[in-house]
Amino acid sequence: MYLTALCHYQCINISALTKTVRIMKLTAILLLIGCLQVSANSHSQTITLSEKNAPLKKIFMEIKAQSGYTFVYRDEWLKLAKNVDLNLRNVNIRQALDACFKGQPLTYTIIKTAVVIRLLEKKEVLDQTGDSLDAPPPIDIKGRVTDAEGKPLEGVSVTVKGSAWGTKTDASGYFVLNGIEEKNVLIFSIVGYQSQETIVGKQEELNIKLIVVQEVLDDVVVIGYGSVRKADLTGAVSSVKQSDIGNVVTSDVGSMIQGRVAGVNVVNANGVPGAGSKILVRGTGTLYNADPLYIIDGMPGSFSAINTYDIESIEVLKDAASTAIYGARAANGVVLVTTKKGKTGPLRVTLNAYAGIAQTPRKLPMLNASQYIDLAVETDPAFWSKAKRFMPVSDGGLGYTEEWARTSRNDIQNVLFKNAPQQEYHINLSGGSPNINYSFSLNYRNQDAIIKGFNHQRLNILSNIEYKYRSIFKIGNNMSYARIEDNGIPFTGYAASLMSALNYAPYMDLYDADNSWGYSQMSNALDAGSSFNPLPEIFTRQRISKTGVLQNQVYGEVNIYDGLRFRSQLIYTQSSPFYQEWYPTYAQGGLQYPAQITKNISWSQSSTWENYFSYDKSLGKHHISAMAGMSGSKATFNNSYGMGGIGTSSPDLPWENYNVLMISQTPTSSVTGEAVSHYAYLSYFGRINYSFLNRYLLTLNYRQDASPNFAPENRWGRFPSAAFAWKVNEEAFFSNIQQVNQLKLRLSWGLSGNDRIPNYGYLSTLFKGYNSAGFPNGVGAAFGLPGTWIQGTTSNALASVGIKWEDSEAYNIGIDLGMWQNKFTASLDLYIRNTNNILVQVPINPSAGIDVAPFSNAASVRNRGFDLSLGYNEHIGKNFRFSLSGVIGYVTNKVTSLGTGEPIWNAPLESSEFITLTTIDNPIGSFYGYKMDKVLSTTAEAEVYNTKYGLSAAAGDIAFKDIAGPKDADGKPTGPDGKIDDNDRTFIGSPIPKFNYGFNISAYYKKFDLNIGGTGIAGVQIYDFFSHTIRTTERLKRWRQEGDITDVPRAVSGDNNRNGRVSDRFVTDGSFLKIRNITLGYTIIPKDFSDYIDNCRIYITVQNALCFTGYKSFDPELGSMNANGGGNEANYNLQRGIAGQYNNFPNPRIFMLGVSLSFK
Repeated sequence: MYLTALCHYQCINISALTKTVRIMKLTAILLLIGCLQVSANSHSQTITLSEKNAPLKKIFMEIKAQSGYTFVYRDEWLKLAKNVDLNLRNVNIRQALDACFKGQPLTYTIIKTAVVIRLLEKKEVLDQTGDSLDAPPPIDIKGRVTDAEGKPLEGVSVTVKGSAWGTKTDASGYFVLNGIEEKNVLIFSIVGYQSQETIVGKQEELNIKLIVVQEVLDDVVVIGYGSVRKADLTGAVSSVKQSDIGNVVTSDVGSMIQGRVAGVNVVNANGVPGAGSKILVRGTGTLYNADPLYIIDGMPGSFSAINTYDIESIEVLKDAASTAIYGARAANGVVLVTTKKGKTGPLRVTLNAYAGIAQTPRKLPMLNASQYIDLAVETDPAFWSKAKRFMPVSDGGLGYTEEWARTSRNDIQNVLFKNAPQQEYHINLSGGSPNINYSFSLNYRNQDAIIKGFNHQRLNILSNIEYKYRSIFKIGNNMSYARIEDNGIPFTGYAASLMSALNYAPYMDLYDADNSWGYSQMSNALDAGSSFNPLPEIFTRQRISKTGVLQNQVYGEVNIYDGLRFRSQLIYTQSSPFYQEWYPTYAQGGLQYPAQITKNISWSQSSTWENYFSYDKSLGKHHISAMAGMSGSKATFNNSYGMGGIGTSSPDLPWENYNVLMISQTPTSSVTGEAVSHYAYLSYFGRINYSFLNRYLLTLNYRQDASPNFAPENRWGRFPSAAFAWKVNEEAFFSNIQQVNQLKLRLSWGLSGNDRIPNYGYLSTLFKGYNSAGFPNGVGAAFGLPGTWIQGTTSNALASVGIKWEDSEAYNIGIDLGMWQNKFTASLDLYIRNTNNILVQVPINPSAGIDVAPFSNAASVRNRGFDLSLGYNEHIGKNFRFSLSGVIGYVTNKVTSLGTGEPIWNAPLESSEFITLTTIDNPIGSFYGYKMDKVLSTTAEAEVYNTKYGLSAAAGDIAFKDIAGPKDADGKPTGPDGKIDDNDRTFIGSPIPKFNYGFNISAYYKKFDLNIGGTGIAGVQIYDFFSHTIRTTERLKRWRQEGDITDVPRAVSGDNNRNGRVSDRFVTDGSFLKIRNITLGYTIIPKDFSDYIDNCRIYITVQNALCFTGYKSFDPELGSMNANGGGNEANYNLQRGIAGQYNNFPNPRIFMLGVSLSFK
């Protein structure tokens, strides 16, 4: 387009310019970085001129020699210009040109590095308008047009009202108009922004801010293998663009969409830096891994390689009509991420930086030493005679007194928690010409955890380059790299956990110089109870984890003929994790741990190659677009190698003897594990979009995939979908309703799949034994004298015979509404999602000697609910505008079938009880146990209870409810039977929230901006094992004597009444509302630096500012790690919502001070 424009004029050195452009086309990719440097240098030069009565042509030649700008004009125009007198020193290009054209019948526009000259004269105006206008007086107007955030707007039309006399803004938003009358009105207009009229008056310089028009119907939304206008969507797709988020700092993809997409629940993994988040779309659709499929720039990729500053938009495909195009792994939704690309224009540099402090949002009130001792003595009256620490020396004890025991010597929370520094820096260079666009970015993040001893660092690099040759073809490369390094213990393990640390006796000093490792310890022998000292776990154990993730995508697209295109794209991903842990000998809980070194090195790679044709054509009232293609992928996954070395348990051999971290230097070393796996997928897919009268829309999708996780006869899955939409507002009968800009009805149906089980599950596996340090031989036996070891092999996993795809069938009906020029928008979807043939591990008898149970397609789950999104935007006066948005999702989850399988118990306690039960007609992983009636206040009350139910409870014990007796012939429970037994267990809560919601408020006044965002969940319960295990001041409410009225039972050793059994005593409301973000910003443009800085914004932010909840512990947002340590892909859905040993690391409150800069 740029070159075409130049061809209308006679240009200085036109042949040389054309030649240069041709050379640039051929060498653009190889010389891109060099071109950037040249561009930066040329734009930073200043101009110095001193001329008397000089013609403009001479001036142009001199400016070109100093700046590199080329002038485009007609020779006859310069003959009309006057000679000029100039005395300029160190001015920029625009200042020099303004001086040249002052009072001239000419004006100019800067396009990239060319200055295009045009004539302003009466004849020209008459030719364009037909009006008779007098020649304008010589009043010169110049100025700059920006958006509401101060960013320059290129291509804004600046015209004199009532005529065609005008110009356009350049890449920096500047414009110049000569010869304007004071009474003239200037109109500033560009697509996507509200037009603005300004009376010239005596102003010679104007600063204009244009406000975005809510053109939501013209927004482009990315879908699978293509994009459509939002107005033409037929499925349930939510889009969040970087402009929607505004100036809010986000840490990952989950935090970007948190509270902005209806029906999507984002759960922070935990408060450890770099832990990320878990995204659940429209409830929980399967028993195991319910994560959505993640797509980056059109292809499967890793979010760990992407920084949020580099994300342009995120689309969430929620219904099966939208996800079916990704078939194989899309049953739980699809999240599409599009990274930022360069735009045509000069080099643009942006810098973002912040520094901050993270703190724990709250601390728990703990028992002091005296209260702790009271509890210990009540629990076991023989405490003083059992705890060796307090026994007399004459009896073999240590002789510590009761007075010593009742003195507090530590405050665990003050020792553990700290003000943790946070910092992040991001720089981006972008720009381009009509043929080539580029965007390069570099990001560095450094975060300490709020618990001592852990640091997270991350480096991200992104490079996006695209070259276009006219409209014939384009090629591009998107490369991203991430380097992640974690140092220290994340405090989400067993010994290194808040549950363990908070139970450490307050009378104990945390340090002990008599121990070689420098810290104290408790033990059952010394203290009649045991808990772990957190400091050795933090400072004695050393851990480092490093991971490099590289993603490189190349693509090419050819316009074959009249709407027919072909695209080929290839992505390669490589990951190389490294893990190392080492520590000297130390003791915890009376156990001596030998010195140890562990190393694990992994490497994996994967590649996906996709090819598809697309066709787009309008034929009168009909419009059709179609796409068809194939995809193939393969991977070598988890090519890992583990090594371990065991040292001595005696401090006589100092750790320094093998602190060189060489496993071979330890007394005992071995290879602890080695693994490698492969997989490959093959897919075919297609889509047809049909539109009639731009009013009736139909979309058909089809995909079939072959997965390596199933036997050949069941390998292929087929996933069709269909969607229909009706734009009611396009009907003739609707034309008189001006307030409504959009009214669209949608209806869809579709199938998508899930195969997320271990690879090659249809085969049985052989096992040679664990080859760990100290046990190097594994399975086998020694024969003969002397014994000769013979290596053996056994089967440890049965084949999952006949397994096939999980399939998710979804129905969706929706309505989209836009009113008052789309200032108000609303979208409502009702859906039913049935997931069938869910893969379930079939329980087997432990005596079978099988470690891995086989899978079976045994279960079905139904999710039904609605998603509602609302938005409102308004501009009040010239200086104030605001936007409000809110989303809410409602979902009910129910298991509809377990086939021939048994109910699934999970989340075991140490007493061999299970907390959750998954069975028909209830949500996945529901809490199952007894119901508490009351705490027996007196001995007499206990005797009545015991007589009625044949028990032996004492005063202060819990009375449980008699709910049901044995099941009848139909398997249904009978009424109360006068017994308290397993038949009285029932469903006591669900960890799956029925409601999730969010809101965002943005307000702009002059140069100030304010953003407030919040999210919440409701209709959910927590099984609070954590709070009832640690020794907080809640224990002071316990029953202590006859007549006490309380809901906290007595402290007792042995617990003959089983007060600690699974019951609703531990179940609490898990609802919460969190104010996730409060940001206040101020935008300035320093006048002294206006030639170099486009925009400067400073801001303060508070993340995780407030939490409104009835939950009494650290954080009701328990995270995506379950109570027993399982991660996202294991048993999370079967044991979520349990506050336990591993998942109680609180999300921190973070205070930030930051700056955003953009340079010319």
